Amino acid sequence: MRLDSWSYNSLVKTYDYSSERGHVLINDFLPKDNRTLNLELSTLPEYLKTADLLKSQLEKEGVNISLKVVTSIPENYQLYLGLHDIPDDPDQYPYWHSTQNTSLSKIEDPKLDKLLEDGRTTHDQKKRKQIYLEFQKVLLEELPALFLYYPDQYEITRI
Repeated sequence: MRLDSWSYNSLVKTYDYSSERGHVLINDFLPKDNRTLNLELSTLPEYLKTADLLKSQLEKEGVNISLKVVTSIPENYQLYLGLHDIPDDPDQYPYWHSTQNTSLSKIEDPKLDKLLEDGRTTHDQKKRKQIYLEFQKVLLEELPALFLYYPDQYEITRI
């Protein structure tokens, strides 16, 4: 959700960056006889610099990253770096509901699906706000995607 949205939830779980914790998680995941993790990061051309930065950081942790430049969200991917435009309305149904071909992560979570369905069929804004506050909480606990940052954009006009 956008920070300026009427339904933004500032009380959701956050994940601080920790190189040490990442290293432990990676080592716990890998088998003892093979300490190498190979992943492919698909990215849009405009995020190639950021992808290179991520690659160099992950390689310090023992994760080998191969970069693949794509022009849209791939049907199948291991890692994907791109921009997700956040609409003014908090309805995120096309991006997270399990029945949608446009689902960003292909997550199948009945609770998320129900919240998304209720949010788009409820007309009372107070009730919708409560639904979307809960949606954000569940989404960030399930964490089907890692939200790195949202780039600032400025519009300049001459008067």
